[in-house]
Amino acid sequence: MGQSIGWAMCLCALVGVPAIANDGGPVAVFLGLPNPAAPGQVVMFDGSASYHEDPLMGIVTWEWDFDYDSLHFDVDHSGLEAEVSHAFDTFGDFTVALKVWDDGEPAAWGLAQLTIDVSLGNNSPTADAGGPYTVFAGNDLLIDASGSFDPDAALGDAIVQYEFDVNGDGLYEYSTSEPICAVPWDDLSGYTQDTPHLLDVRVTDSMGASTSDATTFTVVVPEPGTLGMLALTAVALLRRRRG
Repeated sequence: MGQSIGWAMCLCALVGVPAIANDGGPVAVFLGLPNPAAPGQVVMFDGSASYHEDPLMGIVTWEWDFDYDSLHFDVDHSGLEAEVSHAFDTFGDFTVALKVWDDGEPAAWGLAQLTIDVSLGNNSPTADAGGPYTVFAGNDLLIDASGSFDPDAALGDAIVQYEFDVNGDGLYEYSTSEPICAVPWDDLSGYTQDTPHLLDVRVTDSMGASTSDATTFTVVVPEPGTLGMLALTAVALLRRRRG
């Protein structure tokens, strides 16, 4: 999302009905402040700079669409005043459109649009690596970071990436959009048995903020008869997450 300073201006002369006057039709111009903004923050819009290309005609109605899709104009606010305010509930880029109508018969309109960047006030997600883990020699290591969460989930934010550093070198060897990662035994067979090894999990949200959490895993030699129970437990965990 781009940054902009001060007032943001948009000018566009899309005339919906051919103007009766020879000099042309109405032109919509408006400003938005602040931009960028935070969810719930009031943004002021001012369309008073809109004008008519025919000096004998004027603008009589200002209509606003605060989530314009470039195809359908839905009137969220209409009035005789050029100024209006609006607060956006969630993070995101919102296209705001202003349609101005003149006093002609039939009336003609002009339209302008502006993108409001609602990105301020993001809180970093909280990482939860789970563990500490025990992995039996010959089996994959299942890391469960499902305890991680994003405090801004109600504002449209979410964790979009989970990364796992198994060898403690600060580089994340595994990356997924899901909180569970299966590290194959082939990548673990060289680790010393019965010794805790550092494991780090980093989570990143849709706004690019990230945090990490550390735990350990230990490779052990299984007791006779425990491998079957371990396999059933692993399958049950994966099914629960996918369900």
